[in-house]
Amino acid sequence: MKKKKNQSKQQQPQQLWRGSQAKSIDTTTINVQNKLAVKITPSPRPSPPHTAAPAGAAVEKDNKLVPEWLNASDFAEIVASTEPTFDKILSSTLELATKPGDNYASTVLKVDINVQLKDFSSKTKSYIVKVKPSQALEFLPHNLFSKEIEVYANYIAAFEKLYTDAGQPVQFSPRSYRLHKKDVQVEYLILDNLKAIGFELCDRMKGLDLEHTKHTLKKLAQWHAASIKYKELKGPYPEKFNNGLYSEQTAPIIKAMLATCKKSFLEIVSQFDSINEFKDKVNNLFEVYVDSIVEDAKIDDNDFNVLNHGDAWINNIMFQYHNDGQIKETYLLDHQIGKYGSPAQDLYFFLMSSTQLDIKVEKFDYFIRWYHENLVESAKLLNYNGFVPTLKELQIILLKHSIFGPVTVWNPLFICLIDTNEDFKVDLLMSDSPAAEALRKTTFGNERYKAHFELVMPWLNNRGLLNVDNIPKLQK
Repeated sequence: MKKKKNQSKQQQPQQLWRGSQAKSIDTTTINVQNKLAVKITPSPRPSPPHTAAPAGAAVEKDNKLVPEWLNASDFAEIVASTEPTFDKILSSTLELATKPGDNYASTVLKVDINVQLKDFSSKTKSYIVKVKPSQALEFLPHNLFSKEIEVYANYIAAFEKLYTDAGQPVQFSPRSYRLHKKDVQVEYLILDNLKAIGFELCDRMKGLDLEHTKHTLKKLAQWHAASIKYKELKGPYPEKFNNGLYSEQTAPIIKAMLATCKKSFLEIVSQFDSINEFKDKVNNLFEVYVDSIVEDAKIDDNDFNVLNHGDAWINNIMFQYHNDGQIKETYLLDHQIGKYGSPAQDLYFFLMSSTQLDIKVEKFDYFIRWYHENLVESAKLLNYNGFVPTLKELQIILLKHSIFGPVTVWNPLFICLIDTNEDFKVDLLMSDSPAAEALRKTTFGNERYKAHFELVMPWLNNRGLLNVDNIPKLQK
């Protein structure tokens, strides 16, 4: 799956893209004050096939591509923090960093800053700016951004320090920055652009192979181990981390949205092979799964609990490679849906959504053993004194929290496997209109999703994970 291998000296603060709007997707740049520019064409770096349609198509629809509070001079303190010989900013460009189907909870921008150093040489620094969209999807929790900001501010560096202090440094995510010289009244994140240092996404429509899956599971095990050691040292996580996407507040909205696509979904999958063996089970589980996840999300202090990433799917994982094509580093992105609770959430969510078809079921138990070995090793390295489950106990945990298995097959697996374009919208998929119905037929009926469904659902059924009566905590 390897595809290739302080303050500026400007006298006037340069304005970065403020007041400029994209007029045409064919325009390369739009010059604004002090020769800064808005770049509205897609990134020239090669992207994995099928990640989505060109980003430029969406720019024309954005009335405000650039946050009003963001100026070029803001990046002087950020550049200076990593470049001791930084002199001044020469120029900068901005473009959309994501495309339809890649990110639903943020507006993500790529900012390239061309800077001059004190020896008069120049270099380009590249950053990702995440801002809260003006209109978020209705079913998303309101605190997504505050969660991610807190994870970057309080947990990522702290988790990494645990490993550094233990003598085996581990990095989880890109470095983040805050603007200390101005008071910004909106929620935002500024991160290093990983693509600029060789990180790549894998093709979500193909999924991850064995080695990419193992590297991701090792990183998740290290994250989970750090989270339990951190709790041992610092105490419980804030209450906001008790809920993920599903909560008592979001459940009614999610149920209403699902009601509009349930009929289409069941009609389409009823034509798939072997569905007759468990068709009634799928229908029954579809009726109760939101309530089941909400119940499952309630913290049981007698269980083995970790701080889950919460959104560990293929588009939130980036890889860096050695010259020979071997995986060098694995980073986790988008910490907006972090949730304290059973690790079954991350394990089912990742393995069911993001692995290649030929290993998704065949290697499932092997992957669980691999994750467990790394969890035990990391917990021991960090001198964690609490309970860590045996492999058998971890398998029992997966059976106890089994609802995440079939739910992940329904969503986000279909998102991973559809060929999105600039017209694709999740809210359209779950609305009630002829266009939505046509989109649902294309989404649920595509051959890639059909192949995964026909493999995974019988396997879940044979493990007893489609039976409503077997779902713990759920009271009918």
